[in-house]
Amino acid sequence: MGPAPPQVYWIGGVSGAGRSAVTRILVGRGRLVLHRRDDYIASHRERVRPETEPISFQRQATGGPTVAEKLREPPAQYARFMLSLGREDWRMTLEDLSECGFDDRTIIEGNRNLPEQIATWLHSSANLAWLAPSVNALRRNLENDDRFARFAASLQGVDDPWDRFARAAHALSERQARSCEALGGAAIRYEDSTRPQQVAEQVAKALRL
Repeated sequence: MGPAPPQVYWIGGVSGAGRSAVTRILVGRGRLVLHRRDDYIASHRERVRPETEPISFQRQATGGPTVAEKLREPPAQYARFMLSLGREDWRMTLEDLSECGFDDRTIIEGNRNLPEQIATWLHSSANLAWLAPSVNALRRNLENDDRFARFAASLQGVDDPWDRFARAAHALSERQARSCEALGGAAIRYEDSTRPQQVAEQVAKALRL
């Protein structure tokens, strides 16, 4: 058992997995408080150390390698890069979480942290759900979110940049989903025809909300 209270649940997934839509639905039903990890990313940039977060520190100092640059590489290499960033981010994530009381039933909307890290902190790995959309579902979600337009624009000269982006994200997503399942968490896989409300129902059932 980790230090988190038993009433804390974590929903993970890559960019474009639909975390925000699902957590909004679940919190909208009442009796749940939302904690968004994305709200802390800016402060993490100011707290990186060369000895503990060498990749992140290099990115701060030199501006690279960027996510857009990694998207031009094979999906497996992009996945390894993003996993490395997730590992480095955990120290600062733990610092953030230690300052939160979590007195109420809470859904944490995760970002880049890894299932194997999160499972050590949660009261039980059964409180962890990972969104794992198909390639087509990822593409739909990414195309419909203006935040990701700059990544697609950075892939000028690449045939079908949205497909490249979606396949890279899917390689990372599947690796994380398998890890989540191996730890005893739930991997929520869905197709592009699945509505957010249906995904939220699957998550609620898996986490017993």
